[in-house]
Amino acid sequence: MTQLEKLKANLLAARKEKNEVAKNLYAYLIGQCTLKSKEPSDEQVWNTLKSYVKSVSLHAITGEALVVRDAEIKLISEFLPAQLTDVELADEVTKLKAVFDVAANFKLVVKHFQDNFTGRYSPGNLRAAWESVK
Repeated sequence: MTQLEKLKANLLAARKEKNEVAKNLYAYLIGQCTLKSKEPSDEQVWNTLKSYVKSVSLHAITGEALVVRDAEIKLISEFLPAQLTDVELADEVTKLKAVFDVAANFKLVVKHFQDNFTGRYSPGNLRAAWESVK
């Protein structure tokens, strides 16, 4: 099941439960995800979700709006992939060290992570792990 299909399933469930916050959020996110492509990839959906969380997190709000924002972020976090820890990043870079010269080929390390761990790592943390291993 793709991330877009999961969003649609959650929208249907929110409508059945009459959960207005979830219903409005999922409807909006589905619209945003399908603006450029009717069938976006999981990565495109994750990028849309991340940018939404980032945009709502920038606003200083209080009261009811704060409660709604926190509920939305909690709902969205269920869709985002779990981030690799610094230890997991370092372990994976260490495994790559056995395959090729990690110190000279940071671009290959990045490519490996893009191919296998899309959306699950921070580029800054990856660089730090690479620095510690090389």
